[in-house]
Amino acid sequence: MISSAMPISELMIKDVKTIELGASIETAARIMAEANIGSVIVVDEEKLLGILTEKDILTEVVAKNKIPSEVGVGEIMAYPLISIGPDILVSSAIEKMAKLNIRRMPVVDRGKLIGIVCSRDVFREAPKLMEISRKHRDGNFLDGDFSDVIISGKCSDCRTYSYNLIDVEGRRLCPNCRDY
Repeated sequence: MISSAMPISELMIKDVKTIELGASIETAARIMAEANIGSVIVVDEEKLLGILTEKDILTEVVAKNKIPSEVGVGEIMAYPLISIGPDILVSSAIEKMAKLNIRRMPVVDRGKLIGIVCSRDVFREAPKLMEISRKHRDGNFLDGDFSDVIISGKCSDCRTYSYNLIDVEGRRLCPNCRDY
């Protein structure tokens, strides 16, 4: 039984598919179809960069009549990658996903991808957690603490890749640049 007080690591899907930044949408779609999944995590070597979903492919490639073999994953992926740690509670993860309006959130531990949580899976197995989503939609939702949301990408100031960016006045800063 799923509890809103259990850590997300108990619920996450552990077999997460990744794809290299330079791959084509055709390759990504093939991976998703073969694995029967709706997203892949985009990596550059071992750096986590973004996420590509089936919706991205539909809206940015199919609907615009682009040729999948000629469109790169990096052109349409969602970036920067927003993820959470494995010890975050299921209820907190779902609350953050609702607030950020995302359906999939990778689980990262010390910079390493260890899983992914999908709101559909949680909602299917734990209908009472849908109340969190309703509260957000109805405006009965406090801003909340998002200090445990991890943003990966390039620092706005020094352009160094970091697994630990924090939003500071609209800029995403790495630990070194935040201290100034």
